[in-house]
Amino acid sequence: MPRRVLRKLLDILAGPKGTIPPGETVGNAPLPEEAGEDRRDNREPLPPEAARPPETPRTRVQDSDPRQPPAEAPESRQPATGASRPADRDDDGGKQPRRPRKPRSRDHRPGRDRADTPESRAESPGKTRAAVVDLPDMTGWAPPPAPLPQSPEEVSFQDLDLHPRILRALLDDLHFRVCTPIQAMALPFTLDDADLAGQAQTGTGKTAAFLVTIFQRMLAEPPAPREPHQPYALILAPTRELADQIDRDAHAIGAYCGIHSLAVFGGVTYDGQREGIARGLDLVSATPGRLIDYLRQDTIDLSRIRVLVIDEADRMLDMGFIPDVKRIVARVPPPHAGKPCCSAPPCRRTSCAWRNAGCDRIR
Repeated sequence: MPRRVLRKLLDILAGPKGTIPPGETVGNAPLPEEAGEDRRDNREPLPPEAARPPETPRTRVQDSDPRQPPAEAPESRQPATGASRPADRDDDGGKQPRRPRKPRSRDHRPGRDRADTPESRAESPGKTRAAVVDLPDMTGWAPPPAPLPQSPEEVSFQDLDLHPRILRALLDDLHFRVCTPIQAMALPFTLDDADLAGQAQTGTGKTAAFLVTIFQRMLAEPPAPREPHQPYALILAPTRELADQIDRDAHAIGAYCGIHSLAVFGGVTYDGQREGIARGLDLVSATPGRLIDYLRQDTIDLSRIRVLVIDEADRMLDMGFIPDVKRIVARVPPPHAGKPCCSAPPCRRTSCAWRNAGCDRIR
C-alpha cells in the first residue's frame, strides 16, 4: 500500500484531536517514514569503481532441446578451419596478412611424371640407357657344349655365335636344346641384319626368333645416346594378349641382358604405362591404338628405333590396322637406319602391303 494512502488512513483513525506526535505508534503498528525520505540515507555508501570485485561472466542457460545438440561454451569453442577461419591477430590486436599460396605447376598434374616433360628432357641431353643398366653377374658361367645333331637340318644355339647372356637364359632357364625349324631358317638372316617375313604355326618359336635378334644386336652394338622415352626396338601386335605375351617372353629371354621392356596396350589406365615409359625402356611391345595415343601426347619417341617387328601381320591386315601401322612406321627412322623384321605369311597381298608400309626387302 502506498505510504501516502497509509498516512491518510492513520489521520482518519486518530480523529480530530490532532496529529500523532513523532515517535509514537497507533496500536502495535510502527509509524511509517515520510514519503519523500530516501531509503539509502541509513545505508552504507557504495564502494568506488576501482574497489568493486570483478564480475564473473554470466552464461545464458537455455532450455535443452532433445532434437538439438547442446551449445558449447564460448571458452571451449575452437576456431573454424578453411575459408571461414578468422585471420590471425598479433598481441596488439592487428591482423596478420595471409600467406600466399604456392602456384601449382602444370607439370605436376595427377598421372603425369616430371621426367616426361620437355623441360626435363632438355636438362639431360645425351642420356644413355646403357649407362644406368645394372647387368647381372656372369662370373663362372660357360655355355655347355652343343649337342650332337640328329639330322643335317638341326641347328643348335651354340652354332649361331650368340652372346653368353642370351645363351644362359635359353639353355639354363628356358631349357632350349636346339632351334625349331622357323628359328633355324630365320636367325641366320636376322642376325645378319636382313629383313625377313616368316610363317609358322603357333608355338613354333617365332617370338623367340625376333627377340634373340633384338637382344643380340643391342649387346653387340656400341651404346648410342637415347633418352628414357626413346626405345631401341618396337614390336607391334594386333591384340593386348599377344603384346603382353611378347613382354613376358622378353623378360625371360633377356633376364641376364639388363634390358627394360614394357607392354603398351588398351584396356588399362594411361598413368601406369606412362610412368613406365618415363622410367626408361629399351623394348616396347604395343598395340597400334594405344601407341598412337602416346605418340600424339609426345609421351614416347620412336626416332631412335633400330628394329621394327610386326607380329601376326596377316591378322593386322584382316583387322584393318594398315592405316595405323603406316602412321607408326612414319615415325621410325628409314629402313637403312633400322631393319624392319616382319612376321607374316609370304603371300602377295601381305608382301605388297608391308612393302608400302616400310619393309623394302621381304625374303
